[in-house]
Amino acid sequence: MAISGNISPIFKDFTSKTNKAKKENNLPEKPVQKTSMAKEIAGNVAGIAVLGSAIKLSKPVGRFIFKFSKDDFQLGIKLEDVVKEANLMINKHALKEKGFVFEIVPKNLASDISESDKILYLAERKFARGGGVYTAKGSLVLGTSVKIKKNAAVTIEERASSILHEIGHAVQFNNSKIGRLLYKCRIDRQINIMGKPVALFLIIPSTILGLAMNHKKKDSDNKNENSGNKMLGFIKNHAGTITFATFLPMLLDEGFATKHALDHLKSSSSTMIAPLRKKLGFAYLTYLSMAAFMTLGVKGGIALKDKIVNHQSQATEK
Repeated sequence: MAISGNISPIFKDFTSKTNKAKKENNLPEKPVQKTSMAKEIAGNVAGIAVLGSAIKLSKPVGRFIFKFSKDDFQLGIKLEDVVKEANLMINKHALKEKGFVFEIVPKNLASDISESDKILYLAERKFARGGGVYTAKGSLVLGTSVKIKKNAAVTIEERASSILHEIGHAVQFNNSKIGRLLYKCRIDRQINIMGKPVALFLIIPSTILGLAMNHKKKDSDNKNENSGNKMLGFIKNHAGTITFATFLPMLLDEGFATKHALDHLKSSSSTMIAPLRKKLGFAYLTYLSMAAFMTLGVKGGIALKDKIVNHQSQATEK
């Protein structure tokens, strides 16, 4: 019997239903639209601009918060009481035997400090906002390429009580291996690049942002994604957490230094403890705000780049 070349309507209907069911149960992914080079560059530039804006904004916000950390005379703290407690704290932790020194100087003389005639050289801008500084032996000084040879702390007379916090840093660095590690891992430290000091808090978030923005979406048929792109995907998905985590050594170091100062005042029953707790609390918020702005800057940069790229993809599909 001859077999007809025509397929019966019943078989055709069965075949179409079967194929439709297969498609419904195993829908292929839409291929990723190729982003134009111009849009890719525009997205990267926009992402970097967001982080740059966050960095710039963090400075005035930090200064505003720091204003609430008042001068000692406003808090009723006397210079002679600060010097007394500072020496007691140094003796208690045997810091003198480890070469630690400190100095409290008038604000108008702060910019003249140099390693040869005083304790250490400090950037004038550090004192302009009334801060104190602890510098471990061999550290690179803020805003300069000078390396300090001494284990020292300096603050100005108007904010002399901050020296207790700086001595807290000395306790951490000289008496604790973990404290020394935290100090060395601080993101606000600097490294020398071609003879110039560069702040890590600018390099590291920028690097995280750059790596995250380099992650490429894999095509639907590319099931075996390479390990490099997987790593970039992980960084992108956790960029905020990673960025904030890089600030943890600094935040912990600052927190422990304040704790050492307050614990000492508590043990000596000093009346300075209440005003100093408030003062150092506001100072700590400046570091916390820096970490928050950097984290938001990285996350915002990634989000804006994705928005620009996705807008291009949607336009291509239409």
